[in-house]
Amino acid sequence: HGTSSWASEGELRRAGMVDGDKGLMIGRLAESKPVTFPEVASSLLDMRLDSKTACVDFLSPIWRPRKGPVIRLPKAVHTACFAPTGVGKGVSLILPWLLECNESAVVVDFKGENAKLTAKHRRKKFGQKIEMLDPWHVVTDEPATLNPLDFIEKGSPDAIDACRDLAEQLVIKSPEEKDPHWNLRAEQWIAAACIAVVEHGLADNRSLQSVCDVLSNPNKIAQLIELLSKSDGMLP
Repeated sequence: HGTSSWASEGELRRAGMVDGDKGLMIGRLAESKPVTFPEVASSLLDMRLDSKTACVDFLSPIWRPRKGPVIRLPKAVHTACFAPTGVGKGVSLILPWLLECNESAVVVDFKGENAKLTAKHRRKKFGQKIEMLDPWHVVTDEPATLNPLDFIEKGSPDAIDACRDLAEQLVIKSPEEKDPHWNLRAEQWIAAACIAVVEHGLADNRSLQSVCDVLSNPNKIAQLIELLSKSDGMLP
């Protein structure tokens, strides 16, 4: 492995990976073995160490708890963990981070397990606002809501493309599709209704429910066609 080697405790401390309060937790330092006074005193004479690190190294045998301090990745921008199902990714990485780190987070939690175990704790300990998008009420009977049309600005040159993208995500397709015509037409109608609601709907009525109401009513569909036909550049 070339010049690679296991990091010492001092190297981990200098890298800011020990005793911090931010970053992904990846483990703990092992319990330290008994050391002699000359061994710990050498830290005070090590010119490579800053004063804080030298003092921590000198005093750590005295105040160190039974368990070794937590090691974190404080400067990691993107971290990926791959392991088979059931080997402990959640209990070893995700749950400890959510319980101890006060950074904001977006958690994709299909089963709702992380929310059940950490949402109340994060509200109480960190004073954070926790929003759970839970349309099937897996975790809460009062889930937060998300209106995708709120992200599409009226009059924006990108509004049509945004409505098309939204319609494409709403239409479920099969990789074995033999007749894509119907899905394509469905996307076009949904996109048309979305742009009509975005551009002409009332501020408190711009939602996918309004889109559904338009597409399920023949009279409103006729109005939709007439409305978009008179709008310059608004036909999807």
